[in-house]
Amino acid sequence: MGCNLQFKTGQIVSLECGDACLYAEVIQVVESRQICWARPLMLAVLESGKDAFDRAWEDGTLYDLREGADLLWPLNLFQAAVDVEVISLLTQLQSLDAKKKDAAMASRQLRDFVDRVWEAHPNALNRKKSKSRSSIVDRCSGVGAKRSGGMPPRSQASFEF
Repeated sequence: MGCNLQFKTGQIVSLECGDACLYAEVIQVVESRQICWARPLMLAVLESGKDAFDRAWEDGTLYDLREGADLLWPLNLFQAAVDVEVISLLTQLQSLDAKKKDAAMASRQLRDFVDRVWEAHPNALNRKKSKSRSSIVDRCSGVGAKRSGGMPPRSQASFEF
């Protein structure tokens, strides 16, 4: 995946790393810096031993990240999410009961996921020529397995870098 991606505001993107996949909504893309302002929606984590590319997320755990922090993330790490997959996961997310919507656990899982991605991509923010998606996925696969009240609503989200 190169940096010539044309993500649109409101589009759902994904980022896979090992046994987990982060799904987020694009708030804004800053082409000049190759950065995406993304609002995490959910983190799908497979049971260990499952293949992340089989997309069998029902065999794992889904964390609700909608009340968590936004991310500023390199564009080259994201890919467009598959519609049918996202619809299925959003349906599961809506059906989670309050007991499974543990905000502290979800925040901890997101932080751990971010740590694993940065461990796999220590130079992701360097201005060097971006890496291909396949090399990013290969490196990430090898890694061990609160939104503030001041954030604008989705309809008013805009930020100048």
